[in-house]
Formats: sequence, C-alpha cells, structure tokens
Amino acid sequence: MSALGSSSWEVLALLGTWTWKASLVALLVLALQTLAGSRLPPRWRYGLWSLVALRLLLPVAPPSAMGLFAAGAPSASGSRLPGLGEIVPTAVSPAAQAETATRIPNPELLGLLLLAIWTIGVVVSLARELLRRRAWRRRLQGARRVHDPRVQEILEEGRARLGILRPVEVQVSETVPTAAVAGLLRPRIVMNPRLLQSLGRESLRHVVFHELAHLRQGDPWIHLLTRLLLAFHWFNPWLSWTGRRVQDDRELACDALALAALEARQARAYGRTLLTQVCPGTVPLAGPSFTSPSKTALRRRIAMISHYRPTTPLTRMVLALAFAVTALTALTERPVEARAVGNPSAATQQTDLEAQRETVATLRNLGTALFAWLMDHPQDLSQKDATNDGSIDWSACRELSADEAREMLADYIDPMPEKDGWADDLEVCFDPANPDLTLGIRSAGSDGTFAGPVYPTGAFCPTETANDLVWVSGYFITWPNRDAC
Repeated sequence: MSALGSSSWEVLALLGTWTWKASLVALLVLALQTLAGSRLPPRWRYGLWSLVALRLLLPVAPPSAMGLFAAGAPSASGSRLPGLGEIVPTAVSPAAQAETATRIPNPELLGLLLLAIWTIGVVVSLARELLRRRAWRRRLQGARRVHDPRVQEILEEGRARLGILRPVEVQVSETVPTAAVAGLLRPRIVMNPRLLQSLGRESLRHVVFHELAHLRQGDPWIHLLTRLLLAFHWFNPWLSWTGRRVQDDRELACDALALAALEARQARAYGRTLLTQVCPGTVPLAGPSFTSPSKTALRRRIAMISHYRPTTPLTRMVLALAFAVTALTALTERPVEARAVGNPSAATQQTDLEAQRETVATLRNLGTALFAWLMDHPQDLSQKDATNDGSIDWSACRELSADEAREMLADYIDPMPEKDGWADDLEVCFDPANPDLTLGIRSAGSDGTFAGPVYPTGAFCPTETANDLVWVSGYFITWPNRDAC
C-alpha cells in the first residue's frame, strides 16, 4: 500500500476513535441526566454537555488512572476494516489466494474514497452553516434600535442582575417572528415590533431576561462551536441527536438563570408568558405547540418552571465535586501501564502484540505483491511438484537484498515495506527452481532473532510474540492464532 493510501486509513482510524469516544461521553452524560432526573439543576444539566465538546476538542487526552478510555492511538494495521489491514492468516493455496485477491477491493482506493466522502460531507455541512448565517444576517439588516425608556430600563436592570458588562441593544425587525439573540462580537436582542407592543411590562421582563441569560451563558459562541464540531462528525447520527438535545437543555438553563434573576414569585407568570406569548428563542411561533422545537421540550420547560427552586450553596458544592469526577473520567485516558496492576511486563506485551498485528498485515500486503509478481511471470516457475513434508527449510531459498526486492516489486507495491512492527529488517527470499519455497518472507518476532531455518507449519499463541512469522508462496507457515493458546 502506498504512503498516501496508508495515510488515508490512519486519518479514518483517528476519526473513528475520535467520534466513538465522544459518542460514549455523550451516552455517559445522558445516563447521568436520566439517573439524576429533576434533582439535577437545569444549568448543571446543560453544563454536562461541555464534556462532550471538550472530548471533541481533545485529540490527545491527559493521562489518568480514572480515565474512561485506554490510552493509545489505533495502529495502522489494527484499525482498518477487517480483511483490508488486520487479517487472520490462514493456510490457503496459491490459486485460492490469487482468486481472493481479485475479489477484495483495493484497500488504498477504498481508503481514499472513504476519506473523500467524509471531506465532502464536512465541506457541505460547513457551507450550509455559512449560508444559514449569511441569510440570518441579511434578515437583520433592516433592524432598528429601540429607544423606548421602558425597554431600556428593563434591559439595564437585567444586565445588572445577570452581571453582563458588555453593552447590549434591543432592536426590532419584521423579519424576526419572536425574540432572539444576534451577534457574536456586538450582541443584541432582536424582537418583532408587534410582539414588543403586545407585551406588558412583566412579560417583557421575562423575555428580555431570558435573552440576556443566553448572553450570560455565552450561548451564541457555544452554538457556533457546536455546529462546527458536528460538521466534522456529520456521519454520526448519535452526535447529531446530541446536538438537538443540547439545544433543549440550553433553553432550560436559560429559563433557570432568568428565574434566578427575577423575583421568586415570578415563576408562574414566567410560565404563562412562555405559553401564551412567546418562546424566548429563535423558533417561529404559531401557538403553544410551536413555542419550543418540540412538544416534549416545551413540556420539560413548563415542568421545570413550575417546580423551580433556587440551588443552595451546599448543592452547588456537591454538584461541583461530582462534575469534577465526571470530567476526570470522561476527559482523560488510562495509561497502558494502568491496565495491568502488579504486572510490570503488561505494557511491553501490549506493545509487542500491536507490533505483531502490524507485522502480520505487512507480510500479507508484501506477500500479495510477491504473489502478483509470480502470477505475471509463470515462465520463471519450476515445473517440479512440491515435496513439502509439513515443514519449510528457509536455508534452501536464496535471500534477496533490499535493492533487489524493491526493483522486483516496483510495479506491485510502493513503498515496499522493509521493516516489521518491531522496526527490524524483514527477510525476503526468491528461488523459482524450488517448488517448496519459491517466494518467502519472514520476521524474527519481538526478540529480533530468527529461530529457523526449519519451520514446521502451524499456528502459535499470539502472546508468544518472540516466535518468527513466516509467509511462503501464498500462505502463512507460522502465524499467531488465539485457538493455539
């Protein structure tokens, strides 16, 4: 496989690891939310989703014995699709292997194709988000600033209560059906003018406080980051669903923050505003059933508002401790040594097993190239029948130098692998006059010392990493197999 094809599989392997780890963290967050139920305050419920975002932003996580994941990036051989990179070596005839090789898709081409599909999906997702934001800006081009003293008084009160230091404007625009926050660097609240005129002072406070709560939480920036991260994982439906759940929990958190800034007796009135006037957000309204992205989300918000209780300092302290433990679990990875307490050789053995899998894949790819060369040069084959008695004598085959092997296989594999998984030289032999050992490749295993030259055919336990790996004329002579343990 060429360097480009190998790199494409490495990128796909990294992407796969990236997305499944983030998916598992999202599942952990959802499980914690479900177990805690209504006992988990809305703002903490919303804050838990930051762990998923951080997991997506961390290509390499810091080590910790409490980590949810084991450390280590997938190897090039262990992360490919079955049958393309990591193989289970079996003894097959040369004819059968040649027939199989014609049926298996080109792994290099397949890797590049999958990578191209992912790239196109990312570009399309980012383009859709850019177009959506440009359309949103065009809709707000005619927005006019509100100078009503009543609105300015409520706005300044909300800023003071929520601790917002940046200047915020209230604008009106006929293109906005309800109320929404706009702008990243120059935030503003945009409302429909008819809605502004129809709201009484109490209801207007509810709407303005909710929108200010969005700014207090940094939701415009969080929303943008979420959309960008999801664009890179467009193929993952679980993360897409998680993004919608984050939006629902964001509204719950804003309701809770707005209620904390309002008087305690305002909860029922705030709920009436939500039901009868407007859903503080960016969703077009046409009645109560449209005041939230879904009926389920609206019911959750109404239930939270009707049972709202301020969070006590003790509760916040306990939640902060639980959040820290969850973050330590979700955002760190266990070092390799931590997987085998009391066994100091476990890390080395794990490394050797990964090197062994890589070597098996290398022998298979190089062997396929050698066998393809052999099929293209039948005139070089011996016409004698094989006399294999169940073992192979490596000394009976002429060893090729690295230069000879590269020249021979220049049209069949590029670059030609010369090292095994332990970075030791592979040995390649070629003897067209020998029907028992026409083509051969061997690796010395983890100890770097060949045990040959005579190899009986058979499998060995994968943990015996010092054993030689031998491929001859289309099939493995010695190979790792769990059934041999």
